[in-house]
Amino acid sequence: MSSSNLTRDEIVQIALGQVGNPDVSTTTTQTWLNNIVDRLCQDYKWPFLEKTTSPAAITSGQSVLTLPSDFGDVWDRDSFVLIDAYSNRRTLQIISPDDYDLLTDPALDGTPDRVKFDLRAKTATIYPVPSVSTYSWTLRYRRQPARITSNTTIEFPNDELLIQAMFVKALQFEDDERYGQELGVLQSLIANYFRGYNKSPIKTARVRLNARTFRNPINWR
Repeated sequence: MSSSNLTRDEIVQIALGQVGNPDVSTTTTQTWLNNIVDRLCQDYKWPFLEKTTSPAAITSGQSVLTLPSDFGDVWDRDSFVLIDAYSNRRTLQIISPDDYDLLTDPALDGTPDRVKFDLRAKTATIYPVPSVSTYSWTLRYRRQPARITSNTTIEFPNDELLIQAMFVKALQFEDDERYGQELGVLQSLIANYFRGYNKSPIKTARVRLNARTFRNPINWR
């Protein structure tokens, strides 16, 4: 998906034109833009990064699952879902690597109820180890776009924001006194986006609460 109208080179040329130095190395500016997109996609949950996998089977005794190649991070704490043979869906609790290391019996088998993610290896480890081959899993995650390698339109929802980010990077490179002020403009553009500007009306403004913690009150009388 690409909602940008400008190509890589057009974004670079506009930004450098605003600085007044269009002669910075092409290789350097292309690296800048790639790093900018990487950083923006790692630091913020842009709606266009949300993705859900198709259900994938889990075999008996399999605990380590390979995540998609574009996996960047889980979307939220309820992102990993286990599906049984009757299509019942169970949200697994995400635990940290430290908590996983404290398990007394990592080889314990049964019905998985916890999952650990390795962001570097792009794997998920479920626990307990499934004892039957009747499960599948699905994951809602934040994907990491591929690096830009050609002069195509950029996969990002806002041309102006990318131009401003490139402009700020070039000002920093030039040690230009406008750097601080224009960095503030960039931060405002990002903040305005996440306040709801340019936000689809089909996106809810509510925050999904963890069902294990926030439950309906029970009347025991």
